[in-house]
Amino acid sequence: MTIENCTKPLAMQNKQYKDIAYEIQKIIDISTSGNSFFNLSDNSALLKVITNDITRVFAERFSGLLAFRNLILSSLLTLDKISPICNIVYLDHLSNKLLGKETQDIPYHGFRISSKEFIESWGDKPITGLSHKEDAKLISAIQTAGNRGTIKVGCGDSSSKEVSDSCIFELSTPDGFFSNSGCITLSQARVLIYEGAINDISQIHHILEQVSSPVKGLVIFATSFSNDVAYTLAKNLELKKLSVIPATILDGVENVNDVHDLSFLTNTLPITKNNAGSLRMVNINEVQTLKSIKIDFTNMKLNLDVDYQVVNKLRKQILKKIQTELVEDKKNLFQKRISRLMNHNVKVSFNTEKYLEGIIQDRVNFFVATMTSIARENALDVKNIMSAKNATLLPKYIPLFSTSYAIKRASSDSDFILNTGMVIAIDNE
Repeated sequence: MTIENCTKPLAMQNKQYKDIAYEIQKIIDISTSGNSFFNLSDNSALLKVITNDITRVFAERFSGLLAFRNLILSSLLTLDKISPICNIVYLDHLSNKLLGKETQDIPYHGFRISSKEFIESWGDKPITGLSHKEDAKLISAIQTAGNRGTIKVGCGDSSSKEVSDSCIFELSTPDGFFSNSGCITLSQARVLIYEGAINDISQIHHILEQVSSPVKGLVIFATSFSNDVAYTLAKNLELKKLSVIPATILDGVENVNDVHDLSFLTNTLPITKNNAGSLRMVNINEVQTLKSIKIDFTNMKLNLDVDYQVVNKLRKQILKKIQTELVEDKKNLFQKRISRLMNHNVKVSFNTEKYLEGIIQDRVNFFVATMTSIARENALDVKNIMSAKNATLLPKYIPLFSTSYAIKRASSDSDFILNTGMVIAIDNE
């Protein structure tokens, strides 16, 4: 093969690399300009595109080779799970690599900033993409939730903010039990845990009498319920004579953890053969009362309103186990237990179309994920990492380790594109 034969396809490919780089820059510009509109929902409405939407915009607008598109999109989706704001860092470094430019190395050390500093550094850049007023409401909700809270988005005809303190558990009800209610809230409610089967209503007759007058809320956990017992409780709930919800304890490690955590949070000792317990010995008035228990039958969730100090004590116990555990699967189980011990669950509703709810929730998650990753990893000043033009498009601070990963991934992907491109060019020649 002569030198002339080699240089011709490679020269062609250099132009192709530049085209990819320029296309990536256009996508960055679209996602950060604040003046672009795009159909980001399943409906025909055009929404203002903001930084948070860069993965969506790339998936729709990138028209290069399918293999390169899939490679870049795979990296973007991976970064979405780690720290989505680093998607722009990744694309910035990838485009510079394809243009043959030198990219800046990441500083070895980051620095700490508070959540207040992070929020202030965001400036007037959009979060929800709706309005400054709605963004201010979201910031207020985030501050209310705190570092142990959760934010849930709603969209409708009015703006509002609802705050609830609860721990969330999966709910499983027995066959024969039904409820037409989407959600019910049991005030001054109790939890009873029985590690056995309830096959006859006579086993709990005296308990039902104790909660029937006046009607008190009660959730009974047992390994199983007969259809007759489940149906009786369902019918009495429907007639508002009783507010007793049967919940089944399923097999498995996670469900054993559920029983332990429920017992701890409600200060209720499970009735078992080992402690010589019997349902007939239960005096329901001696069982600790909770402020409220919310049952969501639509999503099969149990929300316990529990004192924060009790929640914090259990959280500390689980965190100690995470620190000493070496097996990753066990750590994941502990993390799952931590995730449901959330206080300050905040629902913030925006005055906009209902079908935009998923998009707005994604945008809120983007903002919260960025703030969380910076708190976890330390911060970097964005101007020290990115090209001058793109640095002005982002908030001032980005997370240290996620940024390092994004840059390494950009280098790896650019090497693949350059090397693969040369092979394609020579083969075509």
